[in-house]
Amino acid sequence: MRPQKYSVSSCFIFLVIIDFHKFLPTAEASIEQEIHLDSFDITTPSPICQDAASLFGSAVSDFSSCSVRNARPINLCQGCVLEFLTVLKTYEDISDTYSADNISCILYFTNLDQLEVLKLNLEFVKYLWNRGHCDNCFARDGNGTITGAILSDISRYNQCYQLTSGCLSRHSQSNTTCTECRMGYNELNVLYSHLEEKYGQKLCFDVVDTMNRTRENWSYNFNCYPIRKSEFWVYFLMICMGIIPISFYLLALLLSNVQEATVVQLRRMGDTIDRSNGAHHIVSPLNQQSGEPSVELIE
Repeated sequence: MRPQKYSVSSCFIFLVIIDFHKFLPTAEASIEQEIHLDSFDITTPSPICQDAASLFGSAVSDFSSCSVRNARPINLCQGCVLEFLTVLKTYEDISDTYSADNISCILYFTNLDQLEVLKLNLEFVKYLWNRGHCDNCFARDGNGTITGAILSDISRYNQCYQLTSGCLSRHSQSNTTCTECRMGYNELNVLYSHLEEKYGQKLCFDVVDTMNRTRENWSYNFNCYPIRKSEFWVYFLMICMGIIPISFYLLALLLSNVQEATVVQLRRMGDTIDRSNGAHHIVSPLNQQSGEPSVELIE
């Protein structure tokens, strides 16, 4: 039995040695890179790394300029998506680029000082992008990375916005803006409501800004107000509640006047009858002189 135990232990040790040799090249590469870092001046980037960093700086500058150009009206997300993706790509290229000494270029620019210029520039671009919730404007690939393709529901909203905006521009000098453009405006509101339900407070800010400007033009510049059925019935009920007491009061006043006129007329008729029958004869006892009954007229 002991030889069997010994053989199993030997196989286990053999497998461990094999697994160790699998990781040996990685360990050697890591040690070799550490030797390079100790042997060369890491504070002075090689020319190829300087070129990679310069491309990143140009990408950040392009994105900053684009964001300023699209600040009003706000079109940061859809107007600067290519510049944003270029910033991410050039920063990734710095990590994937190696100097002649086989040192990753990113090591020349990170974790060496408290300023971290490249990292701060990248964080600034991401902060501005995330503040506008721009990721929710675009589709993602299999890895979850955004692409330059606009989402289908955002695209439908954009098309409706272009049609509505064009209608408002065409009828801006006439009095038919509200009637001619109401259908497109209502459809735009419906699409926006669906997007709000889907994304909530994280709706792409390009969409939020276009809707705010359209509603402002519709209400303040063109004096168009949507007719809501709920408000119509509220106003209708309020008017009815105001009319009903007045109607009852007028009806009661009319009936009281009619009744009073009838009573007065009846009184007058009674007086007339009394006057017509007011004179009547009373037969008195026999006249003492003639012995005949006397008649007295009493009024």
